[in-house]
Amino acid sequence: MEKNRITCQSEFEPDLPELFVNKNQIMEMFLNLIINAIDAIGSEGGTIRLRALKQDHDNRPMIRIEIADTGCGISEKDKGSIFDRYYTTKETGTGLGLSVVERIISAHSGKIEVQSRVGEGTTFILHLPY
Repeated sequence: MEKNRITCQSEFEPDLPELFVNKNQIMEMFLNLIINAIDAIGSEGGTIRLRALKQDHDNRPMIRIEIADTGCGISEKDKGSIFDRYYTTKETGTGLGLSVVERIISAHSGKIEVQSRVGEGTTFILHLPY
């Protein structure tokens, strides 16, 4: 990520419980989210932050995973469509990445949220049960 001047930061709560997941699907999910973060940051450079901690969500024990970037952000208009299949704002995008992410999270009985501000960046918050 040196080429794009992207800094990665991580913060993981100690003693996180083991997740029982489909490893290949979860890797695909993370890959899609990180590629989106890199694309959002672009050539200007920026930061991607990964964070994981235990946290109850909807009265269920969950691992909360945050993937945040300091990229261009997502407009309010686009936020409602980003998980739709074939929806993209990229010139070369297929519009499948985030729909796949949402499908994988749902298949693991999890939840996904997005927080974003145009010009400041985006945070995807994943909740996965353990």
